Amino acid sequence: MKLFFKNVDFDNFWEDSEYANENYVSETLTLDNIEEAELTLGYKLPKSYIHLMKNQNGGIPKNTCFPTQEKNGYADGYIQISGIYGIGKSKNYSLLGELGSRFMIEEWEYPDIGIMICNTPSAGHEMIMLDYSESQNNSEPKVVYIDQEADFRKITLANNFETFIEGLLPEENFDTSEEDLRKDREKILNGDFSSILQKLVNENQDFDFERIIRKLALDKSFVSSTFAFHSDEISHFIYDILFLLYTRKYKVKDIEDFTKIYETVIAFSDGEFSTQGYAPDFIIGWMKEKIQKKEMNKRFLSGYKFNINYQNKLINKIKLI
Repeated sequence: MKLFFKNVDFDNFWEDSEYANENYVSETLTLDNIEEAELTLGYKLPKSYIHLMKNQNGGIPKNTCFPTQEKNGYADGYIQISGIYGIGKSKNYSLLGELGSRFMIEEWEYPDIGIMICNTPSAGHEMIMLDYSESQNNSEPKVVYIDQEADFRKITLANNFETFIEGLLPEENFDTSEEDLRKDREKILNGDFSSILQKLVNENQDFDFERIIRKLALDKSFVSSTFAFHSDEISHFIYDILFLLYTRKYKVKDIEDFTKIYETVIAFSDGEFSTQGYAPDFIIGWMKEKIQKKEMNKRFLSGYKFNINYQNKLINKIKLI
């Protein structure tokens, strides 16, 4: 019987955290779990993967980075995983869970060539999967990285799952934070806006909105050391301004509609001024809060808009920038 993971110290492999336990770590692995997963997904699971899941059925490893030779959508020289899916369906991030393998293939339109085994910090826009497209005679599937935003570009990471796990390295080995932040601030100050954001700025000349948006983004980069918007005061101010500019001329039908608009404006824009990713829950939470506080309401013909009192309050706030 083959021994797997000779170079892995399982006593120091997994991160022990409440988040990992709630979202990744499934119940103790059973034969029924394995059979159900293989029947549902249509593939034989690698023995090395089953071996790891017997140690702990899913979770977040302490080492989350894997080196690459090819440039990818996440970084130059490496990819990073958020966690490893367990064999089961009780946790969101498990093979048969709500955000599991079939969900990503059917709802996110990832190629149907295997099994999703790891998610990444890109909130679904990059995934790690077992690729069975070239597997023959019961050979193990390769481990590949798939980039949804690059037309589902595929990069082979390892010839098998065991090699992938043994190749995981600490994030600090790839610490490029200072250089990344410098590049982010260069984009914030000088990067071209997306075509739609530039159009909105050009159509609204009552303030220098380009200067204001760049200043707020720069302020946020000093707070969080990255070019990203979340659920904080500066981020909400940015969402407010974008919503105001857009709804002065165009219609927002519902919350989902605005999340898609936000993607084209900043998150995955066609300009350099782009966060290159986002978590939809931040936008959804912001808009739900506005509706709950009655600062925003839906009108029959024109869709969602700020009410006049909140709009005036926002304009006065913009004047101070």
